[in-house]
Amino acid sequence: MDNDANAAALGELHFGLENIPDTYLFITLGTGVGGGCVINGQVFKGGDGNGLEIGHVMSSTGHTIEQNIGKAGIINMAQDYIQEGKLSTTLSGEFDAKMVATAAHEGDELALQVYHDMGKYVGELIVSVVRVLDIKTILIGGGVSETFDYLKGNMYEVINAFLPEYYTNALDIRLATLGNNAGILGAASLGINAIELK
Repeated sequence: MDNDANAAALGELHFGLENIPDTYLFITLGTGVGGGCVINGQVFKGGDGNGLEIGHVMSSTGHTIEQNIGKAGIINMAQDYIQEGKLSTTLSGEFDAKMVATAAHEGDELALQVYHDMGKYVGELIVSVVRVLDIKTILIGGGVSETFDYLKGNMYEVINAFLPEYYTNALDIRLATLGNNAGILGAASLGINAIELK
């Protein structure tokens, strides 16, 4: 019916648990990094329907944001820190991104550093997209959003360093409210929008 991130973005407008303006950016942090943008109540799709593939925005590492902080990127960062051997951790052997999140919840030094680093890349992404679209309301969803508290400090440092007050004074970054139901409710909202457009 539509790209899952686009559907989830629109779902927040029609079924979200908080009031939001009808123009906003939606970022999903999960297996990969996805995005959707709603402008005046309508999903923005770009010239040929593939707009807002924000996971493919380049970062300061020379890699895409998704390569840095998708699930594979999180695991790679953790493994690199383990090899350095400078941070204490309970992680060892084979592990997945969920285990890194669990370790962070338990105060694991290495896992928390991974999310600190992740905050930098989320901040870089937000700076780039806000500069292009001039949108000041940003919702963050997806599985990794549960660790938002660990990354938001560094995220805001990057944002405040690279965006002027014109943007930051009105910037509203918050967690999306629909959780795992975002996709299915978003698909239903596509029908609502189709009816409204008639």
